[in-house]
This record gives sequence, C-alpha cells and structure tokens, in this order.
Amino acid sequence: MDLRPLLDGQATLAGVRAAFLEQAAKTGPDDVFVLYLAGRGLALDGRYHFLALEGIEGPGVFTHVLLAGLHGGADATGNQNQEIEVSELADYLDREVPRVSQERFGYAIFPMRDLQGQSFTIGRVGGAPPP
Repeated sequence: MDLRPLLDGQATLAGVRAAFLEQAAKTGPDDVFVLYLAGRGLALDGRYHFLALEGIEGPGVFTHVLLAGLHGGADATGNQNQEIEVSELADYLDREVPRVSQERFGYAIFPMRDLQGQSFTIGRVGGAPPP
C-alpha cells in the first residue's frame, strides 16, 4: 500500500497534479487507486461545495481513524488475515469514528457509508501488495 498524503500547503493544483503523475507511473492494471479528500461539505443555493479543511490541529477524526485502519487496525478487528479489505475498513470506520469523536469532542460523529458489490483487498498489513 502506497499512501501519499498532501497536507496543507502541499495540496495545491501543482502538488495534486505532481502526485497524480507520480502515482500513475507506479500503478498497474491490477492495482486499486483510492483518492481520499478530507474536508467538509456545504450545500449553498442548491449546489454542493467542498471545503478543504479537517482538523484544527492535525488531521480530523475521520482521517485519523482511516489511517489507523489502513495501518492494520481494520484487519486486527476484522478477519485477521493480514489483508485490509474494503468492507473491513468500512466496518472499522463505522465503529471507531463515533467512539473517537465522542472521546475527543463529547459527541459522536457518524460516517456515511454506501458500499455496493463485493468487498476486495486494498492492502496488506505491513505494506506488502495484495496477492
């Protein structure tokens, strides 16, 4: 698994383009590419706007839990086969985001989820590529 975060001043148009080109050179036909944008959504006059902001001090709760899941937390509480599957990661987020936000802020945040089709492996614990 190759995580490539672009934080704060790195997330410029030029920075995002460079990251896409770098990742495209490493991505093969059997690989899975996941783009994750952290921020908040705002509906204004019937149009959706993405606001690129997360936590005031570091990553927000969702990003924090997502990275913990991708680094093995999702498999540790899932089937423990050393592979991180999309459904395991979604289950982990559903369970941990409310728990962590309750601890941090005193109220629970609940992520939205819409998975369709079969689950698949997106990474291996320890960073080895999926089989």
